Amino acid sequence: MAIVRCVNCNHRMSDKAPACPSCGYQRGVASQPELTEETHYKKRRERLYRLTMLSYVALTVFLIGAIWYLMDSAWLSRGASAWSKYLLAVGMLGYFVLRVMMIYIRRQSR
Repeated sequence: MAIVRCVNCNHRMSDKAPACPSCGYQRGVASQPELTEETHYKKRRERLYRLTMLSYVALTVFLIGAIWYLMDSAWLSRGASAWSKYLLAVGMLGYFVLRVMMIYIRRQSR
């Protein structure tokens, strides 16, 4: 049997006691603030994962546009089509916007 501190009021109590004798805090039962903090962390992690996957899609669009641009322009000997330039622009812009959003979410949680 060990003496531990209550997480709610910081009083000493037995580790076998189901509740703190001074404040009544139930040990082993997750309180509402702990649950909301855990769910907030899971939502943040899931959102970051989705943004990461979308940034990979944007990077893939950029690479497809770059390959199309190089192949269409016969390795820069003539002008490329507008669609390859659109893909380059959309891919690059999407990638940067998604990365900025990820940085903002990470800094917000600190």
